[in-house]
Amino acid sequence: MCHAANKLAAMLIVIGGCAALARAQQLSFAFDGTISRASIPTGITLPGPTINSGNAFSGTFTIDLAALDLMPGNPNFGMFQSVLDLAIVSNGNEFSLDTLGTASVFNNPDPIPDFFGLDSDASFTTNNNVLIQNGSIMVEFSTVDLGGDALPTSVPTLIDGSMAIFFDTESGLIDIGGDISTLTLVPTPSAVALSLCGLALLAALRRRITS
Repeated sequence: MCHAANKLAAMLIVIGGCAALARAQQLSFAFDGTISRASIPTGITLPGPTINSGNAFSGTFTIDLAALDLMPGNPNFGMFQSVLDLAIVSNGNEFSLDTLGTASVFNNPDPIPDFFGLDSDASFTTNNNVLIQNGSIMVEFSTVDLGGDALPTSVPTLIDGSMAIFFDTESGLIDIGGDISTLTLVPTPSAVALSLCGLALLAALRRRITS
């Protein structure tokens, strides 16, 4: 009896841990594409080679799926302070999020594509270790299958996308833009832990059934 009670207690602990992981789940994405415009003022020394039209870029972002909708009264538009991480890299130059960013979701009527966008303050460090702030990063995706105004929990089917980076500096405006060609899901530690938790729960149930 005691042995069975211990097994049940262990299973309840695993179930509780899985539930906690599910509530805290974050989702990370990766994207890449090609620079379509790049204006870097004279006097700004990037940490890597200069960025030109035609160069490749890559980016990542992480969203908090537990973030509340700031526009709950609109069933076709969602806004969430949920962007925990956002970075874009080109030619060894990284531009990254400064503070918690905003994600927007538009569930448009067919045949208008749905929209998923990110917006955050940004910063980067120059070649001579000067921190440049007062910037912003905007990333936009046109998709076909969001199915509502909630944050996506899987990779949306990408129609097209774009990114823009702006910095207002004493030397002038940094203006970098690009076209996004791919969007993929990146496993986060919490997602991996949740999967392992599920496997552990299945194994415990199997042992309980066979014992």
